[in-house]
Amino acid sequence: MAAPSSLIPELNTMSNRLRLNNDGKRRPLRLGAEFERVMPDLIRDLTDLPSTVLVTVTGVTVSPDLSLAQVFFSVIGESMSGADIEDELNRLRGKFRTEIAQRFVMRQHPEIKFHYDETPERAARIEALLREARGESEA
Repeated sequence: MAAPSSLIPELNTMSNRLRLNNDGKRRPLRLGAEFERVMPDLIRDLTDLPSTVLVTVTGVTVSPDLSLAQVFFSVIGESMSGADIEDELNRLRGKFRTEIAQRFVMRQHPEIKFHYDETPERAARIEALLREARGESEA
């Protein structure tokens, strides 16, 4: 027995919505999580950063069309500035993309851009200011 014609548009709408959710939201999030897991090893293996510098990947966002992956990182250690490390990582973008292509089966591999994340430094600066303010009010 065939489905009533009044249900067919609703089913089509539901299937379109489910397809949109799978392709438009979940896949970039899953891919970003996988990149976030793999990227620290790639940074360690592909760069010649001093051993006194620790690069921490703080997040990865992948565009909905999977054409761009933005990698956010912070730096522990003061032998190199965040901007210098960002320049070094962006200079090696092609190598990172090649490694990603070898590890992930995809039709098109995203362009990778690195961005220095100043959030940990800002948080430390705010905490220092709050401690200073508390110290002044207690005295």
